[in-house]
Amino acid sequence: MISLLEVPVAYLHEELRFSRRIATIISVLVIAALGSTATLSGSALAEFTILGRNMFDLQDFLSSNVLMPIGGIFIALFAGWKLGSRVIFDEATNQGTLNNNSFLAVYTFIVRYVAPVAIVVVLLYGLGIIKA
Repeated sequence: MISLLEVPVAYLHEELRFSRRIATIISVLVIAALGSTATLSGSALAEFTILGRNMFDLQDFLSSNVLMPIGGIFIALFAGWKLGSRVIFDEATNQGTLNNNSFLAVYTFIVRYVAPVAIVVVLLYGLGIIKA
């Protein structure tokens, strides 16, 4: 829980210049409020729906079918186009100590072209735009 809380606290502290104490309080309150709606969707908020889903199902749908594929697309685009071949080579070969040159070309092709397209297909399937 503490490690998950560090990301919003660090953002509020470093980017928006809140004190760590205030950033922690804000983060805990927001996360508790969102988590409470999911928890209560089986009892007190059972009849409350958005887009035909209770809060638990809505949060599950958004995280599984929208946010994770979008995050995957951004990671694939960053790793394939921005990170650079030298960094990938160093990581894949332990700074050149392992002979794995053919891996780099295959990895780069997959991460640049195959992975983003595959993840977009997963996103569209999760949103119900593509049917099986």
